[in-house]
Amino acid sequence: MPSRPAIATKPAKPRIEATGENFDWQKCVAAFTETDAQKLVAGRGLSIEFVRWLYAQGIVGICDGLTAFANHGDDGKVVSAHVRLANGKWIFKPTGHSTAPLVFGDTKAAGYVLTFESQYDAFAVMDKLGWHTASGLPDTAVFITRGAGNGELICGQIEPDAVCYAFKQNDALKPGQKIPAGDTWLAEIASSAGCKVYNVATPFPHKDANDFSRAGATKADFEAAIAAAKLVQPQAAQDPLPGNDDAPGATEAAQPSLIERLTTRIYSPTVTPIEQPPRFFLNGTPICYSQNLTTFSAQAKGGKTAALNAVIASTFATPDADCFGFTSQNPNGFAVVHLDTEQCQFRHWNGIQRLIRRAQVAAAPEWLRSYYLKGFSVDEIRKSIRLLTEQAANQFGGVHSIIIDGTGDTVHNVNDIPECNGIISELESITMEFDCPILNIIHLNPGSPDKTRGHLGSYLERKSETNLKLEKDTNGVSVMWAEKNRDAPIPKNTAPRFAWSEQHQMHVSVQNINGAKVDKEREELTELARAIFSDRPAMRRFELETAVKTKLAVKGKTAERRVTTMLALGIVKKDLAGLYVLTA
Repeated sequence: MPSRPAIATKPAKPRIEATGENFDWQKCVAAFTETDAQKLVAGRGLSIEFVRWLYAQGIVGICDGLTAFANHGDDGKVVSAHVRLANGKWIFKPTGHSTAPLVFGDTKAAGYVLTFESQYDAFAVMDKLGWHTASGLPDTAVFITRGAGNGELICGQIEPDAVCYAFKQNDALKPGQKIPAGDTWLAEIASSAGCKVYNVATPFPHKDANDFSRAGATKADFEAAIAAAKLVQPQAAQDPLPGNDDAPGATEAAQPSLIERLTTRIYSPTVTPIEQPPRFFLNGTPICYSQNLTTFSAQAKGGKTAALNAVIASTFATPDADCFGFTSQNPNGFAVVHLDTEQCQFRHWNGIQRLIRRAQVAAAPEWLRSYYLKGFSVDEIRKSIRLLTEQAANQFGGVHSIIIDGTGDTVHNVNDIPECNGIISELESITMEFDCPILNIIHLNPGSPDKTRGHLGSYLERKSETNLKLEKDTNGVSVMWAEKNRDAPIPKNTAPRFAWSEQHQMHVSVQNINGAKVDKEREELTELARAIFSDRPAMRRFELETAVKTKLAVKGKTAERRVTTMLALGIVKKDLAGLYVLTA
């Protein structure tokens, strides 16, 4: 393809006019600074000249602090921003507008149309081929579908005598797919373009054109790839007759070979993966990363559900909330998917109301998607995990975490090795597909202090990055610790503890009362309680907390925890009249 001036092929300035509905794309463009341009250069390997050209055309901007690109309506005006979230997923803001392709040049008049699924793939190739320069690309247009599921958008956009060069991505095969998303996209392009379509292959192990560019691909490399492109037959000509799965050309033939899939997993010094921060901490120790499993185990009534509710609450709690030491961040408002397989509707609802109070907020955020699945079959529960996660990801642009209470209900037999290995493999695939962690709840064997239920529990422990143990003592105090942890362990003698509070009608944190300090703790609190009750036999809870606060000159929260610990140790108790009395 010889060169030609590119200026005449670009979107005209009026395309950046905003529609009504309180959306101002021009404001997004104006918010794009030189610093943002340099970040785009560093993150995507583009030249600063190309990024500045994108800005000059009104194509790139900043929406809600994130890099965004213009999404045009039928009349050419910008109706929404195509925003890339921190986890790499794309959404439109505001919602309510259909996806439109991003087009450079006149596809109806061009003899060559370079077609891409991804904007960044297109920009990488356009940059290397000098699209933004004075010489540009003659007789050429660029068509970007914005997603692997949008190949049909090219229908009617290209003349029959034109040539379409499609830059397919090297997508891995995901669970539930017969062919990778990139192959599906290419098939749709070939079936819908109405002209000859050539597949421009990106060499393995590079996953796409932008990855290839960042690894050092030059203009000559891309020109060579275009020259070596292979003709793609429309999918309809390849498909077998309905019901004839063994016919030649069946869709399975389009799957990449195992060696091709393995080449995408090899270490490459030129490809630096994005490191995601931990999704959850316990007392400052990371316990849960994206694309990993975490397991909570305990005996029945050991405090597992209370701990899980504290985990969920930590994703939207105020700084002063009592979440048993759990902390989390969810700045993008991704979905938290909670599946309760054990509770009835009322207890499930009551648990959510309780965790809202724990978080010290007026209501749960919309992105908390909590379902009770009691009564569903094992197969229905397994299907629901992916179904609800996919639904939440589409609605909120990504998934922060998935919590399953309890994972034992996802199998028919906890000792069936193939079945148990299969569900855990499926859960691992879901964490990879949606770039999120899954937190699992599983019971211990009755009477066992540490053995989880069956082969399922053993295998889940081996596959989990953190195995958090919960144990309730004779005083009703639950302790959480982790010895099998990929990061620092959480020792039992210093681990967080919680107990039921009648006053708050929920579990609350208590001070560490186990280990070598227990006798001293009991002695000090007993002496304090005797001093407080020396001149009166009984008092109400708030009076007891006020007395502790005054005696020790501590804050209200500290006094509250001391009283809860007194109750847990049996130093004081609540009598039939609802008053607190000394027992020691």
